[in-house]
Amino acid sequence: MHPFVDACLASPIGACLVARLEQQQRPDRAWLSDDPTSNPEYVAQAVSQVRRMSFGAVCEQVLEASMIVGPWVSGAELEAWAAYLHVEERRPVAAAIAASFGDRLHAPIDLSGQEWWLNSSGAAAEAPLFQQLDHVYDNGELSWGALRAYGPTPIDALDCQFGEAPLPHSRWSLPVTTSPRVFEIHRPSDWHRLCVSYPNPATLRSGPDSLPGHRDNLPQLLELPNQHANARDVGTHLCTRWSHVATDYDAVHLSWAGFITTEGFVLNQGSHTTMLRFWDREVTMWLKDCFGTPEPLSLPIECDHLIDAATSPTRLAQDQEVIAKMLARP
Repeated sequence: MHPFVDACLASPIGACLVARLEQQQRPDRAWLSDDPTSNPEYVAQAVSQVRRMSFGAVCEQVLEASMIVGPWVSGAELEAWAAYLHVEERRPVAAAIAASFGDRLHAPIDLSGQEWWLNSSGAAAEAPLFQQLDHVYDNGELSWGALRAYGPTPIDALDCQFGEAPLPHSRWSLPVTTSPRVFEIHRPSDWHRLCVSYPNPATLRSGPDSLPGHRDNLPQLLELPNQHANARDVGTHLCTRWSHVATDYDAVHLSWAGFITTEGFVLNQGSHTTMLRFWDREVTMWLKDCFGTPEPLSLPIECDHLIDAATSPTRLAQDQEVIAKMLARP
């Protein structure tokens, strides 16, 4: 059995993904928490559906699942409980995903296809980049001094909004001109290893979103032995000290498999607890400038939250000014 299968079923997003794929076979399309049961007939139909799907369609389903059980979503604990309740019955669905898309889900960083998406204000980060890596979001899951770039996004997934507000976003290529040292995240253990190797103990305790797990301690979720969306006992919550990571790595890449299995997964090992969150999808956190001159990319689809800088002189000029500031270029 592909090791991805167990990891998928253990994770909140993975459990929700296979549950949604079964749910879509039901005639009534009942909301998962309203009817968390599993039916072998619908599971078999979901397996057939997966075998007909494109990689982009699977990515779209992944993103939609993350919007249901993501660690920032109100009511996510109830949906996570419903997804985990019969997750083992849906193992054939996870196996079908692994068989059809396992290699692409685990693909390492695509150095020839890095894309920088700028919002309508430029970039939700500090100018210039790479100089204040320890100025972080919340407990340190993200660095405001890093550059967040994506690999080529499947067309199906482009319609699932991503990146930082405000909209619309423009799309720029980032030619990588060096041979960067990249840390790859495919599993929760990879994120845990990064946090333990370059520890930044969490200090924010002002609200439940600052802690691993979801907003509420739903008793029936905590009682499930196979769930990793929350934990009764939390050790020392570690994130990463990004300036220390940058001494050994130029970038940290989260694969699609890493996003499915790691985002929102509470991992307790020894005295340490880790949980990745807010990484959106497959993404790379660049900690150093390894790039040539960014170039605007055309958009493969038209939608309200995207704009083509290559055909909009006003947006092109705005983006070029922002990029020069962010990368400290003349």
